[in-house]
Amino acid sequence: ISVLVLKGLVMITHSVSSVGARREALVSAANVLERFSREVRRARGVSLISATPASLVLDTGVEFFLSGTQMMLKETNTASAAPLTAPGVSITALQFILFQTPRSKSVQMQMTVAGEIYQTTMTLRGSY
Repeated sequence: ISVLVLKGLVMITHSVSSVGARREALVSAANVLERFSREVRRARGVSLISATPASLVLDTGVEFFLSGTQMMLKETNTASAAPLTAPGVSITALQFILFQTPRSKSVQMQMTVAGEIYQTTMTLRGSY
């Protein structure tokens, strides 16, 4: 009976930690998407989009990029970049795509966090 109780406790502990990790990944992804959306809406243009490694530099001087598996944000007036994701959360894929029409510009960000794909597309406010 004690072996069964011990196995049950291990299973419960594993389930709780798994739920906590998924929640942390979800919160980190939401934070990244929210900050990306806010910064792109403020910008008038894109200074640089790079595929390898994936990075985005807006004309406001804000830069999004991966450092290892962490999403980083560097602002013009800061000496170093700050992480947007929690330390235990890994981004395994990141892509930025610029869409341009005669009237506007939009940037799409797609990232994979904990096996889930998150994406958003924002129009640069100054471009329309």
